[in-house]
Amino acid sequence: MSDLNSILFEGTVVDMSAYDPRTCTAIRLGVESTRHHKVNGKQLTETTIIPVEITGSAIAQAHFWVKKSVGIRVVGRVAYSDYLKGLYIVAEAVERKRHVAN
Repeated sequence: MSDLNSILFEGTVVDMSAYDPRTCTAIRLGVESTRHHKVNGKQLTETTIIPVEITGSAIAQAHFWVKKSVGIRVVGRVAYSDYLKGLYIVAEAVERKRHVAN
């Protein structure tokens, strides 16, 4: 059995902790993912906000362009926090989502 613990997640940044590169070792984000689907002919929208923590070398590239309302793609692992009382994503790589014009 393989030992995979990796997740790919896309969404829009809706909440961001203050970041000072001299004192902070992590950036904490709230990333919103919205899903549109139909149930019994009705159009439904489901919105989820997932906590994401960017640490290590990913901070060096991300802190320049990560801000509210920017679409991002996160590759990372799932972790549990007693403090947050739930799951969150520890980002190993973060990149800006590119929008393709129609």
